[in-house]
Amino acid sequence: MLYLTFFTPPHTQLEEINNFDKLVHVCMYGGLSSIIWIEYLIQHKQIKSFPLIMGSILFPILMSGCIEILQSCCTDNRSGDWIDFIANCTGVCLASLAGHYIYRPFIQKKYHSRSPDSKS
Repeated sequence: MLYLTFFTPPHTQLEEINNFDKLVHVCMYGGLSSIIWIEYLIQHKQIKSFPLIMGSILFPILMSGCIEILQSCCTDNRSGDWIDFIANCTGVCLASLAGHYIYRPFIQKKYHSRSPDSKS
């Protein structure tokens, strides 16, 4: 992701689609946040809200903001964009909703219900 945020993208026909890059931002940050959610849920039977929120929500949002600032201050080929930041945050929020309502029940059922100390 870091490489993609600082390199000069090649010109493609996808540029003709209005705001296609915003969809890419939603997918990249939604994917990052989803990976963190899934990994945390698989590794932890007891879910603690604070580390989950810090890792899967706050970290990607802060990273996104830092990247947008660095793009505007430190590159000639990229510019920081508030709309990109909003798209990134949207991806994180969608992944968090999926994490809570889709990933969590599935992972708890698949990985944690078969343990010997389960009360099923």
